[in-house]
Amino acid sequence: MMLNWEGVLNKQEGASPGGMTADVKRALIPGATAKRTASVLGPEGLAIMSSSPKKAEALQLLHFLTRPDMQRRLFESGGDLPIERQVLEESSQSMARPDWDMVCEQLEHARSRPGLVNYLRVSDILQAEIHKALLREKSPREALQDAAKRIDALAAAPS
Repeated sequence: MMLNWEGVLNKQEGASPGGMTADVKRALIPGATAKRTASVLGPEGLAIMSSSPKKAEALQLLHFLTRPDMQRRLFESGGDLPIERQVLEESSQSMARPDWDMVCEQLEHARSRPGLVNYLRVSDILQAEIHKALLREKSPREALQDAAKRIDALAAAPS
C-alpha cells in the first residue's frame, strides 16, 4: 500500500503510458467509521509576495500557468491534477486511465489540511514517529504517544 499524491505513479519506473505498472493499482483510501473514503488536500499554491518588485510580471505568469491549455499540459506531462475539472475530463491522459474516475471520487471526499501555524513541523513529527513504528524501533502506541508529547511541547512553546 502506498499513500501518496496523484502524480507519483506517473514517475514510477516501468510505468505504462497511462502511468500504472502492472502490479500497482489505485484504490480509494479507506474512511473511518461509516465513511466510505477520506483524504486530505495538499495542493501547491501560487502567490505573489506583497514585497515583490515585479507584481505585474508575476500576475502574468500566474495567468499563463492557470490557462486550461497549460493545466492540461502540466497534467499530461507530470500527472498533477488541473485546477479545473473540465480540463481533467477533456484530457487524453485521463481518458487513457480508467482509474481517474476513482481519483475524482476520492477528491470529492477530501478536506483541506488543518490550519495549524506549525503544520509542517507537526507533519514532520508524525512522519518521523510513524516511521520508527514501521521499522519496529518502537511500538505503534509508543510512536503515537511520543508524537503527541512532541506536538504538545511544540504547541506550548512561545511562537
